[in-house]
Amino acid sequence: MSSLRDIRKRIKTANSTKKITKAMKMVAASKFRRYHEQVQHARPYYNKFNQFMVNLIESFQTSSVNNELLRKRKKIKKIALLVLTSDRGLCGGFNSNVIKKCRNYIYDNEDNFEKIYISTIGKKGNDALKKLKISIYSNYTNILDKPTFAQSKEIVTEICNKYINHDLDAVLLIYNKFKSAISQSVVIDQMMPISSLSVKNKLFNFDYIYEQNIKNFLNFVIPKYFTTKFFQAVLESITSENGARMTAMDNAVRNAEDMISKLTVTYNRVRQAVITKELMEIISGAEAL
Repeated sequence: MSSLRDIRKRIKTANSTKKITKAMKMVAASKFRRYHEQVQHARPYYNKFNQFMVNLIESFQTSSVNNELLRKRKKIKKIALLVLTSDRGLCGGFNSNVIKKCRNYIYDNEDNFEKIYISTIGKKGNDALKKLKISIYSNYTNILDKPTFAQSKEIVTEICNKYINHDLDAVLLIYNKFKSAISQSVVIDQMMPISSLSVKNKLFNFDYIYEQNIKNFLNFVIPKYFTTKFFQAVLESITSENGARMTAMDNAVRNAEDMISKLTVTYNRVRQAVITKELMEIISGAEAL
């Protein structure tokens, strides 16, 4: 049986762990509320923008307007996977689920494409994929602490240029889509080319009137759409991360409290046994005298 000193040390360690995890839970809860509001406000805008782009593409199917970013490849040979994870751990299965999804997709499709380029957003995803001996084409840093639309625009502009130059034939996003603080789902979302399957209730009877040259309009609106799609995925991922971390730290606090409670009971029992033993020795000594 452990000594009283050892049990006191374990109780002290559990109390320290409880304080740390409780502080991390409060920080995650604060960030979660902030990013949850951003996601809730951004979703209606993104959904309408997505529906508008699908309607726009359908309206151009019979027209002579051409744009390289709208052009679908006859055969997809080179694709890019943008993998969104976190920079920090202690968030349950948030990162491992994304890594597993990415790994399975690569193994299932490595014979279907000539080249699969992996780009990571988040330190944890970059480190995990390297351990799996998966080659990383690029890693974007300093994105997740304070994500901005301007940062997303820089990344998307680079991707669009590669698509225009035929260095890429398709671009996919792998990230955690936010459902609730305790629920996230890993999705693989096609970013390029634009897919009409991304909108459930499509309305194709729109006849748009343009106030300027159609070519100039498309050159402006298409990159902005891709930037919006990427930025929305980043917000979804960060909100899911903080929700997962908040839940994980809440479970850690509860586990620490349970451990402290059990150790306290054990400590009292051992202490009582020690006191009883000492009393028995004193009584036995007195009777012997």
